[in-house]
Amino acid sequence: MKTSVLVWSSALVLAAAARLTSGATTTNSSTPAYYCTTDDDCAAWENTVCIKVEMEDSISKCTPNTAKRPACRLGQFGLCPSYQDTERGYLNAQCIFVADDSVAPTTATTTARKLQAGTVKAAGSSSGASTVGSTTTTTTRAPLTVAPAEDETDTTTSGSGDSTSTSVGDSSGDSALSTTAQYASYKINNQTVYGIFKCADVSECDNLAADPSTCKPAKCGDAASMNQCNNQGTCTHTSKIDITARSCMCYKGFSGTKCEKTESGECDVDCGSGGDCVDGECVCKKGFDGKKYNGKQGKANARCTKCTNDLACQNSNTCNIETGTCDCAAGYTGTTCGGVDDNCVTKDCGTGSCQIGANDKAVCMCPICDPVCTECPTKNCSTCPSAASSVTISVGALLVSLVVALVMQ
Repeated sequence: MKTSVLVWSSALVLAAAARLTSGATTTNSSTPAYYCTTDDDCAAWENTVCIKVEMEDSISKCTPNTAKRPACRLGQFGLCPSYQDTERGYLNAQCIFVADDSVAPTTATTTARKLQAGTVKAAGSSSGASTVGSTTTTTTRAPLTVAPAEDETDTTTSGSGDSTSTSVGDSSGDSALSTTAQYASYKINNQTVYGIFKCADVSECDNLAADPSTCKPAKCGDAASMNQCNNQGTCTHTSKIDITARSCMCYKGFSGTKCEKTESGECDVDCGSGGDCVDGECVCKKGFDGKKYNGKQGKANARCTKCTNDLACQNSNTCNIETGTCDCAAGYTGTTCGGVDDNCVTKDCGTGSCQIGANDKAVCMCPICDPVCTECPTKNCSTCPSAASSVTISVGALLVSLVVALVMQ
């Protein structure tokens, strides 16, 4: 009889534990193939390089880098990543000039004076020789500290001290990878500032830009807008001489002063939220492909930018086929309603509760404040004291007491 009671008690404890843990779930999120760490990760997309966007949760994505559409990095202004993925939607990145003294040539002042005179040549060197480092450099072009002639506006000084030509929008089109200089320089407040071009979220521009007054260019759209250049291009510098010259550089398939015009279905890496880039052409996904679903059928376009039925919209939101946009319910935002105004909406705290902390960050808190409320030590709050764990302990204690009582009879 005593053995039967012990077996029955153990079974109850195991069953209770199973019920308490049966609600736990795991989620699997796939990383887009075009996310990268190095340029080698972008081999699948011809003429692309890995570009990082400076932001709170920085990302790096394969980005076009051709003579016509160069990428924003080092000494070259150009394109930044725009689209992230279906969950996070579009970025609002700008190509900005960031001061960086470490890239300045060590003999910038001396070299500038000599170059203005004509030729720099070390003793014992041969005429016309051009090498890097401790060897001789001969050149007749002034560095960026001196404004070049009009026909040289597309050249910039490289990190080795040589001049590297980088044309933008030339006849070589998208077939050739852009050559990128190692640094650039501008005159800011009558001082020569050396630095590099970086991609940064518009919210980071004031903190990072060498000249913050360039952060809100009217030519790129409303400064407060989250879709400058219509998410179809990059707000970038356009001159190696005038730091204030900024406008939109469009991705392949788009044109217009703010990249508002769709020219074709051509693509480099992706087609935004509505399509996949397959062999250089956009192939529309479900919800953007013009097919009927639940009696709703809109008209697709070449770049898959308009929703055509409700399958395009996340979180049970609906597609307005007249405008080709998703109508987001309260609390949701973004082109496909995948974003949220309240960060707790998408925060899974398991047995805990979500609260908005500093900087609108969603924070998981333990369900029982004993004696004070504390942040969960794990993502799903599984190690917090909880009502469920208290019930388990109570049931276990009751069963132990019952067993002891039976044994003592």
